[in-house]
Amino acid sequence: MTKFDFISVLVSIVFGLGLTHVCGGACQLAHRRQLGTSSLLLAGFTFLVIVLNWWMFFAWHDRTEWTFEALLTLVAWALSFYGMAFGLFPPDTGTAIDPATRYRRFALALSRNTQSAQSSSTAPAARGQGQPSRGICW
Repeated sequence: MTKFDFISVLVSIVFGLGLTHVCGGACQLAHRRQLGTSSLLLAGFTFLVIVLNWWMFFAWHDRTEWTFEALLTLVAWALSFYGMAFGLFPPDTGTAIDPATRYRRFALALSRNTQSAQSSSTAPAARGQGQPSRGICW
């Protein structure tokens, strides 16, 4: 088992939990007859974004040296998508959430994910290095 395989299991579990939360939230709304067009589109888009980012994670497969900083970056990146799914479908509070509030939460989470993805992808270049720092190596 390579280091990438070890890390991909953890990241895949987090992405899988996000997908499960999106599907479960959409099913709960459908069960309560509250699944409107906007909620369905947001759930579908979130599902697609999580799957695409899970697929893009595979671009790291050829990396040979892993640092603890890279591991934390990838885990935080995956957790941010779980947070996006959680913000779209929060735990049942007993009251219905209007679509406008749901959309605001989704837009806020999406903008945070975009900003964190941009900062993590440009961090090595900002330090003047062509490669990520060599912190704690595995």
